Amino acid sequence: MTGQPVENLEDTLNRTLERYAGKAPAPAPDLVERVETRYRKRRRARMTGAAAAMALVLGGTTFGVWPDDGGTVVPSGSLNPAASTPGQEKESPFEITPIEKLWPEAVHRIPTELPNGTEIEPQALIDERTVLVNAWSKFEKTSVLYAYDLATGEARKITDVVTPKKTKIFASGFTVGDGKIIWYTASTDGTSTIWSVPVEGGAAVATVERIPGETGDGATASASAKDGATASAKDGTTVDPVSPGIVDLAVSGGKIYWSGSLGGVHTAPLTGGPAELVPGTEKELLVQWPWAGGPVRDRSQDGGKAHITHRELRNLETGEKRSTTLEDGDTNWDCGITWCLSQDGRSVTSRDGNRMALLPGRLVNGRVALDRFALSTTGSGDKARILVHDLRTGRVGSIAPMLSDGDATYSLLKGTGSRMYATPVEDGHLIVDLEAVD
Repeated sequence: MTGQPVENLEDTLNRTLERYAGKAPAPAPDLVERVETRYRKRRRARMTGAAAAMALVLGGTTFGVWPDDGGTVVPSGSLNPAASTPGQEKESPFEITPIEKLWPEAVHRIPTELPNGTEIEPQALIDERTVLVNAWSKFEKTSVLYAYDLATGEARKITDVVTPKKTKIFASGFTVGDGKIIWYTASTDGTSTIWSVPVEGGAAVATVERIPGETGDGATASASAKDGATASAKDGTTVDPVSPGIVDLAVSGGKIYWSGSLGGVHTAPLTGGPAELVPGTEKELLVQWPWAGGPVRDRSQDGGKAHITHRELRNLETGEKRSTTLEDGDTNWDCGITWCLSQDGRSVTSRDGNRMALLPGRLVNGRVALDRFALSTTGSGDKARILVHDLRTGRVGSIAPMLSDGDATYSLLKGTGSRMYATPVEDGHLIVDLEAVD
């Protein structure tokens, strides 16, 4: 389809979206990580109008630019206890402000290139004044990591990034903690490797190797599979590996933590060593360290029914448990520590059900960063905006995204524990230090 869609067709698709999106299957728990793995400046999703509506109806996810339909339900200024419930239309209580005016202390801009012409992209904040950026040797293949000083604009080389032979997924999931930078790569045999380097710089080392991954039929790849070979399923058949065995990465107390894409929270020393399953987490996924959620969804037996992801939470350090008052129904919910986002792309509610809202725009589902910030999009063309929602205060910061051929480009919140949101804008990259927001 070329050109602008016929108005009546677009209206029809949007109404269809409203009717069926809530019943669409919830995305896999590692969906955002898979999207981020493949997201780069030269491969941006451009979904507007009918194309976006059709993508959502078919895929069950909400990545796109949508007409502004306001927000409802909560009292002005915050997500406080509300008498009404999602679906009841009222005047929007949200005040949307350009993000650099709303949180000037938290917003930074960096160029797309270093002075020598090297193209860079932000990956994580090392500290309040330093951002980790990467450069490619070719499409999607990170070759070098730099520490970019936000105050001076100077870039210090940290390390060359090693890419082993038969790598299927290049360096991804960059995470900073305990003085180290870690990331993973995935091989064609379905196994993954976690790498690390000190933030001061040095040679990158393989810290954890041969991590099993998910395979095409949902089996787990054998950690002893030969390089380049297909993995062995539980019944002895051979299957093609399709997903790395890593969903999220976290660093705490001298240890690395991550989830397997089929469930389980795993850990290994930051200094290197064998991986171990955290006891009792076989049916849980890492939500944001130290919180793990379950039960892991069995997609082969749920019949496509609406589902609540991370219905139960457990603090792996203290043993504290949290549940939710939400019940299975017509809408899929993806719950974090405090907040649950609906997969219909509009609603947010607290786990206890006392605070709820229809946010402006359309939610980019799957992530509430730092148990506080959610992302949505609104408008189209030169009126498109990215909205960063502070669920604690009700404030909303807007970003004018970069346009390409009239379509808006935006990134995703990379992880629930990440302090950085970054997206391409017309004059470079805009970075939001979420920890710096009052």
